[in-house]
Amino acid sequence: MEDVDAYSGMIGRENINKITEKPKKVKIEDIFNGKVNEGDIVDIEDYVYRIFNPRRFEKDGKERHVRTLIMGDTEKSIRVALWDKASALVDTMPIERGDKISATNLLLRKGLTDLELSSRQNTFFTRLSISSTGIGDFSMLKMNDKEIDVFAKIIEIGSPKYFEDQNGKQRKVVRCIISDGISNLNAAFWDSSCDYIINAHPGDFIKIEFCSVKDNNGMEINASNFSRVVVNKLFKNKLAGFKA
Repeated sequence: MEDVDAYSGMIGRENINKITEKPKKVKIEDIFNGKVNEGDIVDIEDYVYRIFNPRRFEKDGKERHVRTLIMGDTEKSIRVALWDKASALVDTMPIERGDKISATNLLLRKGLTDLELSSRQNTFFTRLSISSTGIGDFSMLKMNDKEIDVFAKIIEIGSPKYFEDQNGKQRKVVRCIISDGISNLNAAFWDSSCDYIINAHPGDFIKIEFCSVKDNNGMEINASNFSRVVVNKLFKNKLAGFKA
């Protein structure tokens, strides 16, 4: 019953009984071709197109985490909502953009506009192939690069600054110094990326996915609200100045 209660309000009552069924192995096109239905439990294999930073909130006195993972590519993709343990798991493994993964025990549900997948308490991931994307040598970076992945070591983390932009939106940013082991660069972490980096520490090795390079009195890495920041000591081996 606990498994059922966890999805109260997420799927229709008529589909509740489906969540104890054996998962169906599907492809993304099967979902949009009507071969599976809302409430089905599925296993799926595909490439990771992108991962977003987690969003934290409180519900019933408990802190909850949820983030979005997009599986597929620019032509066909599906949103996967990762809750709590599943959200943390993609960082601890870590799963990276471009990996091919197997995701098991996902719930198919109706999102705001289309069908989407949602993790369950027993959702698990397996990396079937590992991405070779990411820049660990700052000399390869160019001004105005966009949607790139950068490996770095954190040298210094500044204090968060809060302000209101010209549209009246509340914004926040943390500026840091990062290194590839040979040279240092300035980096700015905005909004949800700001929330993530302030929980990191100098000396941590990180990967910043979907970031850009901007001119701010010199080259600066920018991690936006749509980037993803993950800390993992394994990234040390992907940095030019730290390779064995």
